Amino acid sequence: MKILPGLVLAAALAQLAPAFAQTPKPPKQAVASPALQQEFAGFIAKFRAALKANDAAAVAGMTRLPFMKDASIRDATQFREKIYGS
Repeated sequence: MKILPGLVLAAALAQLAPAFAQTPKPPKQAVASPALQQEFAGFIAKFRAALKANDAAAVAGMTRLPFMKDASIRDATQFREKIYGS
């Protein structure tokens, strides 16, 4: 009688083994359209130039507010005072 539960368990594990042995397919890489890539390239060039020039007003103008969904940083002035300096 003790052999039967062991055989049932072994059979169940044998049935599950192929499912675990398969290697998962890598996720597909999302590729933006050429127009979107060009738009981003233009934005990031301007953003980097503003950072390099230390232009806080330009950086704040290109930042989505409220910053990091923090209600205390809801406009460009608060962004410059609380975030940009650090």
